[in-house]
Amino acid sequence: MPFEISALISGMERSQVVIGGSILFSTIWLMLSIVYNLYFHPLAKVPGPRSWGALRLRYVWALVNGTIVQDFEKQHQQYGPIVRVAPSELSFTTPDAWAEILQPGRTPPLPKDSRWSIPGLLAQGIINIVDLNLHGRVRRLVAPAFTTSALRGQEPILQRYTTLLIGRLRDIVTSGTNDRQGVKIDVVPWINFATFEMLGDLAFGESFDCLQTSQYHSWIALLTNTPKRKVLDHVRVISDKVDRRLNLESTRSDIMSHVIKQMETEGLEELTMDTVNSTFMELTVAGSETTATTLCGILNYLVQNPGKLAILTKEIRDHYSSPNEMKLENLKDLPYLNAVINEGLRLCPPAPWRKPRRTPEGGSIVCGIHFQVV
Repeated sequence: MPFEISALISGMERSQVVIGGSILFSTIWLMLSIVYNLYFHPLAKVPGPRSWGALRLRYVWALVNGTIVQDFEKQHQQYGPIVRVAPSELSFTTPDAWAEILQPGRTPPLPKDSRWSIPGLLAQGIINIVDLNLHGRVRRLVAPAFTTSALRGQEPILQRYTTLLIGRLRDIVTSGTNDRQGVKIDVVPWINFATFEMLGDLAFGESFDCLQTSQYHSWIALLTNTPKRKVLDHVRVISDKVDRRLNLESTRSDIMSHVIKQMETEGLEELTMDTVNSTFMELTVAGSETTATTLCGILNYLVQNPGKLAILTKEIRDHYSSPNEMKLENLKDLPYLNAVINEGLRLCPPAPWRKPRRTPEGGSIVCGIHFQVV
């Protein structure tokens, strides 16, 4: 028994030594990393908040909390058009930087950072594809669906759900209280219902029935309220919808009709269905939730600024005597409406962050700053 107790104590002491050593090593490594990032890193002389340049912790915290766009703006106001926002990352606000970083045919190209891709997918979609050649093929596949002429062909689908949305909101108002306070409506879920309906119909030829049932489709609820470990469940649902639409004999104009035509004419057989499925998953989210976010933001600002709302209302009613007259072709002729939309996009960016570009092997130069792989 004394031997067993002694062995137990000895084992505990060894564990404590290992834990203590690990903590000490981690602390030393952390301090050395901070010193290197602040004083010896190739980007150490670029202006920016030291707490962001020392470690990526502040960057990740801002990204998770959804304040990264506002934080970047404040930093640019303080430090200028080029700011160090992480130990190995810069943010640019100049038009020259936009052109130099994203210009087609740039040599060498600046690829997307694969570390920020969605985990768990069998293949990445158009938003997250890193390989430039593959991205080009997928872009050629879906681009015809977003031309002006294609949007005109899709307009009846957009009008259908817009009319249904207004009808449902009108029902709520007319069936509500008649007192002077009126009826209060949370428009956020309703606009989300409408945008998901539109994208579901345009992409898969079938509705999610959100506006009819006044609630999110089970897949949409899964998509918007679960962690990324459920991503394969989302892809499976999308795969089934893509398969049904591909096998549907239809002459209607929607996103998938253009994709099918492009696959037949361009011979893009090298694209796997996993890539197509992931692309349509991304399009469903990117084209619906982001649109709803901006629209809700615009409505919020208009309600808080009744004078501006009055100007917009007058412009629309002076141009149209009936909602049926509002077509995509002539909506572009309303200057104040388009100004409101552009300002809404500026104030309420639908994407909280833009995927960084990586420095290619051999280095690169952007706005006179030389980058190298470290």
